[in-house]
Amino acid sequence: MDLELLQVKPIIRTKDLFPDFINDLIFSFENILSTNLEKGIKLDFDLKIRSQFDKKTPILQIAKPEEAKEIVEIFNSAYKGTYPYIEMVDEQEILKMIQDPDFHWIVFKIDYQIIVGCYGFHVDYENKSGTFHGFAIKREYQNHVDVLKIILGCIYAIVNTYKDKILVWSCEIRTAHSISQYMGLISGLYPVAFLPNKDIFFDRIESSLLFIMYDDIVFQKFQSKRIPNVLLDAASCYLHSKLKYKLGKVRFKNPDIDIDLIKVNEIRKHVEIKVTPHNLSYEKISLFIENSDSYFEFCFAPYILNCEKTQYKVNSLEELYVFIQEVKSLIRKLHIRYFECFISTREPVHQKLFCNAGFKPRGYIPSWKYIKAEKVFEDYIVFNYYTGNTENIQLIPESLRLLESLNISVGLDSKVI
Repeated sequence: MDLELLQVKPIIRTKDLFPDFINDLIFSFENILSTNLEKGIKLDFDLKIRSQFDKKTPILQIAKPEEAKEIVEIFNSAYKGTYPYIEMVDEQEILKMIQDPDFHWIVFKIDYQIIVGCYGFHVDYENKSGTFHGFAIKREYQNHVDVLKIILGCIYAIVNTYKDKILVWSCEIRTAHSISQYMGLISGLYPVAFLPNKDIFFDRIESSLLFIMYDDIVFQKFQSKRIPNVLLDAASCYLHSKLKYKLGKVRFKNPDIDIDLIKVNEIRKHVEIKVTPHNLSYEKISLFIENSDSYFEFCFAPYILNCEKTQYKVNSLEELYVFIQEVKSLIRKLHIRYFECFISTREPVHQKLFCNAGFKPRGYIPSWKYIKAEKVFEDYIVFNYYTGNTENIQLIPESLRLLESLNISVGLDSKVI
């Protein structure tokens, strides 16, 4: 008798899935899966939640420099040559990422040879945070590989490899179909912010959701003792995250804005704008004030007309007011469809300025930014601006609850899965 037939694969039960924290995911898989991505990880387990015996289970392996071309082919295949972020379909850019010690690609291989998909992740040691992105499978294999086991294996291997170093992980997940949201949820990620009409895939405008997962030590040891100040207009964002993460006290604010218009007019005379290439997809747009250390900068993607990665520093409300007005002018001039910024819960007046300018709160992110000097994480609120209608949205119940808390209607052509 073949001894291999007598071997029983470990079974991952429903109670071992949908973990609340990174630690729970690690506990469920640490005696089942390896984390040796160099050698290759076999996904040698079964999921009790459903049967996928007719689907292949690839090996997960860290990408090698010579596999950069394969990753480009994955994106071109999966997105029919329409992927909007150009660096993902440029072999030299992918090679740079593979060689970057903070950026890694995992490739999915059948029989250790045939590469059928990939997943990227980036780590930021200084901020104790990481991001997942670029999950894709070649079109001809999309219905023939076990996607749930792949994503569980990838996320487990990554978070376990970086445990105690990277405490917060996030990713943006499309709303065009619900399976990606479900895969995130089953792995421990949770939707906390809505990013309406942020991206373009298959030449169609799409919305995304920001999903996040934490090491529980963040809330036990590194959560700021400072009581967050939350704009009253963002109360629903806070309450959505509070229910999930059992957040503590908060002060809801509706501050008065006292702007000196004489100062504003003087500051306007000294604003400078600089545009520099950031990578193949982005331009970095920086706003400065002459003879001041204040600035406001963000990344602009001309191909899809969106802006993100906003950072700013100001010495007065008048400076921030001028920067926001300049940004609104750029939005009109460049026909920007989507603009996002993360605002600290230490700054309720800043929140009010953005809100008054048309940027709306669409997510409360607990422990989003690590403050190295204080050794704590600080909460932030996502504010964004967008144009057009949100359409073709599919949601899992957890995502729907987020949008309902924001009083956002997803349209008649949308559905909950």
